[in-house]
Amino acid sequence: MKLQSMLIKNKKLSIICVVAAAVFLTAAIMAGKGIKRISIGNKLGNLKDTVEANCVSFYNKYSHSNVEGLESVMEQLADTKYELTPLSEVVDLLKEYPADYDDAIARRDIFSISFGFPLFGADVWDRFVAGSKIGHPGNVVMVQFDTNMVPYYYYIEYDGSIYHIVEDRSIDSEDGESGYTEWFAKYLNVECYQAEAGYAEYAYLTDDPSIIYKDIINYYSDEEASEENAPSAFNFYIGVVTEDIRQTFIVTPEKVDGDYELDYTGYTDKHPSFAEDNPMRDYDGDGILDRVYRDKIVTEDEGTKTGVYLLFGNGEVLTLSEDVQDMDFRTVSADFSGDGFNDICFATYTEEGQINEALFFEYNEDRYILADMPKTVGESGVLSR
Repeated sequence: MKLQSMLIKNKKLSIICVVAAAVFLTAAIMAGKGIKRISIGNKLGNLKDTVEANCVSFYNKYSHSNVEGLESVMEQLADTKYELTPLSEVVDLLKEYPADYDDAIARRDIFSISFGFPLFGADVWDRFVAGSKIGHPGNVVMVQFDTNMVPYYYYIEYDGSIYHIVEDRSIDSEDGESGYTEWFAKYLNVECYQAEAGYAEYAYLTDDPSIIYKDIINYYSDEEASEENAPSAFNFYIGVVTEDIRQTFIVTPEKVDGDYELDYTGYTDKHPSFAEDNPMRDYDGDGILDRVYRDKIVTEDEGTKTGVYLLFGNGEVLTLSEDVQDMDFRTVSADFSGDGFNDICFATYTEEGQINEALFFEYNEDRYILADMPKTVGESGVLSR
């Protein structure tokens, strides 16, 4: 299913604006805390303060204290075939979402972004992306505000094989009814790149798994770019997270009910018990940050298990373990085998801090395969606590 070139033509101006936004966001990262001095209206003038104050509730919306409810949802997903939503139904759904800034960010089931910074609902977005990478169907609603605080909505869903996105720009239409456009694509690429003060995240749909975001930027910055060689991709999200804002993402066990570690599902670099030993890093050395994701697996025979996955920035997924018994684990990358390529070791630890189990994944013929542990790993001290 190829994204039509006419869509790219229609979106070229928008994507150029997105590229311009990327340039601005890069400058914002370099500026760090100086971004507080930005003043575009009263609300944008206080945006960073708002982000720092509000991001602390990002992960309070997880169903950590409702384990039975979470398992019930997972069972339904396992038993039910998810079907993509018809455009008419998506339009009806999006019409119900608020057009007012304050009302929109008050919705915790929406991933809201303003001026390139996430405000609320990053948990909703992260769980959708990570879940789709390991085969879970689902959907998410994203809202982005322009400099005048006008909301633009996106409905994004995944049925297990195809991604579907509907962009809502009806607020710009004369009749208030037109302005809805949909796309279908095989892949959703979400790339993170390290920056001086944090990281930048880019999301786009494409039918070409080899395309990376830098290819898109390079194309639209080329004065001789033509439709014939345009990348088959549609950008819809660019976000920046600086280190000071990122710290507000982290939830401590005191902020939620129940056993947070036992119930936790999501990116381990945002969980206080996992973040230190499992930070976002480039495991495979391709220049794109990779992420470790923890997920609950509900099986009919064996009950609930905990799986851990490494989500590479290039879209590939490596299953580190589908049944983790220990809460404490660490994922490291190094050239253990001495062949010039990074290998990956995933280890779990006992309460006493001793290695309980270590799995070794060797880089072989452009992919990672489970292999015997080299003797040099134990001597290197890489896995010591």
